[in-house]
Amino acid sequence: MPGSLSTRALQFPYAAVRAAAPLCRVRRGPHNHPMFRLRRRPPNPYVKTDSPQVFRVRVRTQLHGEEVEVRFTKGAHIAAEEDGTFFFRKPIVSPRHLDRGELLVRFDRAYRVTATEGEGLTFIPVSEWPDPEA
Repeated sequence: MPGSLSTRALQFPYAAVRAAAPLCRVRRGPHNHPMFRLRRRPPNPYVKTDSPQVFRVRVRTQLHGEEVEVRFTKGAHIAAEEDGTFFFRKPIVSPRHLDRGELLVRFDRAYRVTATEGEGLTFIPVSEWPDPEA
């Protein structure tokens, strides 16, 4: 038989698979293309990049609410982890009340901020920082 499954399987190798179990069809619209799914992550709202080498973070201590600003650089302060990512860990002591806390900022391999964690601290978003020109 010219239209049998075995003859079609010899002509088209995947015809038997398609006939046995129909594949789910994915709609390919103009915005469902894989190229458009590669979106950049929004920047971290708590870490400000002054230059490609310098970062700044502002935290508030939980005990007395004192603000502390930390400035760190790629070359001097950021360390590498075993999996190839980077991190910055620093114990924080507020100058007036001596409140203690620990700051941890994690980066991916391209030095993009992936997570910010604080023990005894709360992060202040960059949008709430006072204007340096004022």
